[in-house]
Amino acid sequence: MAVCLFSSFSLKNNYSHFRQIAGTLLVIAICIVNISGLVAQTPNVDTLNAQAQRLLENSPEQSLRLSLQSVQLALKTNYLSGHTKALNLAGLGYYHLNNYKKSLQYFSQALDKALVRRQDPEAGDAYEYLGQAYFGFGDYDQSLSLFFKSLRIREKIRDKKGTAQSLTLIGSVYEASGKLDKALEYYQKALKLWTTLEDATGLAIVYNHLGQLYDKRSEYSHALEYLTNSLSIYQKQKSERGISQALHSIGEVYFHQKKYDFAINYYFRALKREQRLQLLHAVARSYNSIAACYYETGKYQQAIFYYEKAIVKGRRAQTRDPLMNAYLGIASSQDALKNYKEAYSNHRIYSQIRDSIFDARTNVEIAEVEAKYLLENQQQEVELLRKEKRINTITLRENRNLTYLMGVLLVALLFLAIVLISRFRIKQRSSHLLENRNQIIYTQNVELQETNLKLIESEATLRSLIATKDKFFTIVSHDLRGPLNSLAGLFQVLIKHIDHFDKNELKKFVQDMNTSVKSVLDLVENLLHWSRTQRGGIRYEPELLLLDDIIHELIATVGVMASNKGVHLLVNVSSDNHIYADKNMLLFTLRNLVDNAIKFSHIGGNVIISTNYKDNLIEISITDNGIGISPNDLQKLFRIDTYHTTNGTANENGTGLGLILCQEFVNRNGGEIGVVSEVGKGTTFWFTVPAQVLVSTEGQ
Repeated sequence: MAVCLFSSFSLKNNYSHFRQIAGTLLVIAICIVNISGLVAQTPNVDTLNAQAQRLLENSPEQSLRLSLQSVQLALKTNYLSGHTKALNLAGLGYYHLNNYKKSLQYFSQALDKALVRRQDPEAGDAYEYLGQAYFGFGDYDQSLSLFFKSLRIREKIRDKKGTAQSLTLIGSVYEASGKLDKALEYYQKALKLWTTLEDATGLAIVYNHLGQLYDKRSEYSHALEYLTNSLSIYQKQKSERGISQALHSIGEVYFHQKKYDFAINYYFRALKREQRLQLLHAVARSYNSIAACYYETGKYQQAIFYYEKAIVKGRRAQTRDPLMNAYLGIASSQDALKNYKEAYSNHRIYSQIRDSIFDARTNVEIAEVEAKYLLENQQQEVELLRKEKRINTITLRENRNLTYLMGVLLVALLFLAIVLISRFRIKQRSSHLLENRNQIIYTQNVELQETNLKLIESEATLRSLIATKDKFFTIVSHDLRGPLNSLAGLFQVLIKHIDHFDKNELKKFVQDMNTSVKSVLDLVENLLHWSRTQRGGIRYEPELLLLDDIIHELIATVGVMASNKGVHLLVNVSSDNHIYADKNMLLFTLRNLVDNAIKFSHIGGNVIISTNYKDNLIEISITDNGIGISPNDLQKLFRIDTYHTTNGTANENGTGLGLILCQEFVNRNGGEIGVVSEVGKGTTFWFTVPAQVLVSTEGQ
């Protein structure tokens, strides 16, 4: 049969065709022998890719190592889809490690392979990653072109989520290049698509972009509306990272409006979460923003204080932009204080950091040029491959008879293939079983390591809590002993000399005793309240209250104390403010804060109680024009591990526990508490309570 088939060819063609057939048969035999092993290794590539994706944000070095292993394994097993994805992941790993040249090389390779293999989803991803890299270099034209290519692919394959992502990125390029109208057009398209998809995270991101865009256009009411929407979504998702970003963006809007008190409030709220998440770069940014507010209001010492905090965090984060801004801020503040030597010294450090950033960006630009050249060459190679493919198609048509012959011979190999596959199925099952066992062992090891870490963290936390409470009770015991010793001394003097005292002297002794007893009672009362909060003994029973009634009830209890000291109580509270809070906790908080304000006011001073409505919250402020609090002492407030108390202007005793309880009760009511003070000018304590019944609050 074979002789008959070959007889129609010339001798030369017969020899050539025989060589082609023999080579093809050899390749097919090798493929059949290895097919079982290749299929068995395919899941390993997917596992490596999944692990690399999961570790990308928190452990980019480990993610890169896994993705490079996946690249090699995918090549070995000829797993094309996994290979392209692994190339993209390797590019992302290098990008997170600031190796932009390598990242562009891997993104370009991924794009090249995806185009040749006609892998549209992977090609769309590669275009997006390349666009983000060029966006980071500041090459907005190239970035925009790549994002549009990604958009066209995703629209073609009807990937709605990917399309919304591309529209958002295109808007961000237009925004960065100053084309705000075009940016707004694409953000609105993205917003419409995210809304259709009911994707909360996508909505939160595009709301944040829109808020920042309107901030740049000085349309602050629109900016606050979108940023508030973004914040609301992140709060529902309990995304602390998203909440901190939205809070900081709102602070930026207030800063640009020159409403520095509001800006500082939001910066501090963002800072609190960034510290909890250990986002060192974001913490440094927030410290710089807070310092900028103090600088703009002429409080240069406080500005320097927070700029120095930004430097500490910036060094730990190993990021140069926050360091550069902080040193420039200190230089400007020292210049305003006429400390010209310090100003010059800090400005020199700022210049050195700025020059180092410029050198780094120059290296990035060189890498960008090389990557562009590489990308253009690879695109040319893709075009050549397409031309070769067309030529091969023509050649295949011309050799159709040879293909038919090869088909006949392949049928003869079918039986051999069945036998070989049957043998290798046993090997494949064994490989799967071994892989599953290894995966179980790996998972158990990871869980055991996580459990050990949690135990270590719990032990450290417990030791810290025990040490803190020991220190706290030691200080409280000392404060109890002081007034009790004073009381005992008064009793001894009274017992020995009672017959020699006249009526006025006895009256003064009794008043001194009363003061000591009241100090002890206040301390014991606060201790009891604090103890009940720690044990959950105080029930939280919120209700709808009229704030004006609460203030009148407060004045009735603290008015006598203010009158005796000659301090004027001024109230600036709207008569129709309704709040939702626990009445007893609210009265306790107000009473403590107003007592402190009276205690640290001079005779004839003023204590002002005022309110302000914002974001469904009522902010209550208690302001005095007394002695104020130093920046060092401000850091000790609201902390049980740094117990702090100070005598009043008339030598009144303080317990130091009141502010800790105030913070507990404010948080239980779903609010926040803070303080702004300047030595010699006075202090303002503020806290917030919900203005209406909330479905959920951060404090609960």
